[in-house]
Formats: sequence, C-alpha cells, structure tokens
Amino acid sequence: MSGGTVYAGGFFTSIGGQPRNYIAALDATSGLATAWNPNANSLLNALAVSGSTVYAGGFFTSIGVELRNYIAALDATTGVATAWIPDADDFVYALAVSGSTVYAGGEFASIGGQLRNRLAALDATTGFATAWNPNPNSYVLALAVSGSTVYAGGDFTLIGGQARNRIAALDATSGIASAWNPNATGGVVEALAVSGSNVYAGGQFTSIGGQPQSNLACITHPEVVDVPEPAPIGELSLARLAPNPTSGAARIDYVLPQAAHVRISVYDLLGRRVAQPVDELHPAGRHAATWDARSGGLGSGLYFVRFEALGRRETRRLILIR
Repeated sequence: MSGGTVYAGGFFTSIGGQPRNYIAALDATSGLATAWNPNANSLLNALAVSGSTVYAGGFFTSIGVELRNYIAALDATTGVATAWIPDADDFVYALAVSGSTVYAGGEFASIGGQLRNRLAALDATTGFATAWNPNPNSYVLALAVSGSTVYAGGDFTLIGGQARNRIAALDATSGIASAWNPNATGGVVEALAVSGSNVYAGGQFTSIGGQPQSNLACITHPEVVDVPEPAPIGELSLARLAPNPTSGAARIDYVLPQAAHVRISVYDLLGRRVAQPVDELHPAGRHAATWDARSGGLGSGLYFVRFEALGRRETRRLILIR
C-alpha cells in the first residue's frame, strides 16, 4: 500500500479489469488496475514500496521491460525497472525496506555480488550486498523490520549464529540472533508483521511462543517500540539501570521534568510481565526504584525493563545471573 495505490503480486494474468501478468497497481478506492504495468514473466512472491520505488521479488527473469533475475526495483510511475540489479541466483520469497537497506529472503546462495545464503541486506542505491550475513541454514519466507531488529521466518533451524526454529529476531547491524526465541514447531513460518511490541506470525506451525498455537499467533516482544516517538520532554529519561548484569537486585534511576504517573515493568523473553516495581504518581526530580528478582523466583536470562511516563517509553535490557 502506498498512498491511494495498492500494489499486488502473485500468479494472476488478469486483475482490476485489465490483463496484468503477475504484478499490478490498483486504485485503493475503485479496485481498478492503473496504467502501471511492469509485465513480469513469472510469479511474484514479495513487494515492498519505498518512496518512488517498488521492489519486487519472485520467480521472474524479466520485469519492467528489462532482464532481472528474481529481484528488481521498479519506477512507481512508469513501471520500468531501474538500474538496481542485485541479480539473485535463485528465488526471492520475501522483501522488507528500512531506510537505505533492502532486506531479501529466499532460496538464493548469491545476491548483490556476494555469497549470501537465503538472506541478505542490499544497498538501496547500488544493489550490492552489505556485510550483514545471518546465514540461515534453510530458506527464508518472511521478513519484517522494526527499528534495529529484523524479524525472519521460514524453514531454518539455525540463523544469526544461533539455533532458532523457523522464526528469529536479528540485530540489524550485526546480523546476530537476539535472545528472543518463540521456537515455532510443526511447520514453517510464512508471514510476519510487527505492530508496536506485537509480532504477528502466520504459517504451518502447531506451536509457537511456548504455546500450542496453530497457523496464526501473536508473540510479544517488549523491546520493540514501533510507534513514532514524540519530541523529547525536558530531561525525562531512564538514566541508569545497574548493576547489569545483576545477581538479583538492580537499581533503576530515572528523571522527571514534571510530576507524572510512572510505570516501570519487567518482562521476560516471552513478553510476560514478571514484575512491576513502580506504578504511581511521582513529583518532578530524580528518583530511584529497585527490582529484586530474588523475590520472584526468576531464573537466569535476559529480561526487559520498560519505563513509561508522560506519554513516552524506554526499554532497556537486563541480564539476570543466578
């Protein structure tokens, strides 16, 4: 979706009242196909829009009046393929755009001039693969980006240097898998979407996030904040969280520029709130709270401390060692 246009890709040869091979632009009000017609020669698996560019991935070798192997960038006005040519050596199943980076997932072993197994980050200007290389051991079917995290779904059991069954959260800089591990079993993850701290997954799985859940699930990732941040308000901040790592008790320092209701919550990796050290009105000034995990009987691992006040939110990681 971009403005008043819905871009569609798939296996069709007619859509919106017009002959269109595998890709089309539709008026969001009427549903009729526009004049935009890249005319791919095989099916489309993925589309992503950024500004005046429509990125396409699939099985095609020709699109937008040019030869393009499995991935292309199309002019949103003319439908003609641009000079951006990552030239994948096999199918592309998933695309996501973040800033100047295009993430691509599929079955390829080479893309953007580099050896990249099934997942790559491509420069949106040059089409070259960046150094980012999570190297999954099987194909990638779904991608979503939120802030500094890239979510991947597919059939892999190893990605970003970690054992992860079919779904993972990857650092957008290093490519390393985070501790977030929903562990989908029973089948592949085929679709992903992120909204706020919720990650929605669709596919053929029968269990995910530690629960029996068939085909569709919502997994909370409290570290994610996918909403526009308001302008900074004075010196409002979660100033310090220490010691970190901690063996059981951590001091949480924060600053309020004015009186406010403050909520501090602690979440585990599955998004469950395990503690709420603060949930009350405080005057302006410097404050400190303590979270002692020993009283909750929690085990070692990664936790997320969320600070909320004056309509803003910060989340910090905290490692607990028992």
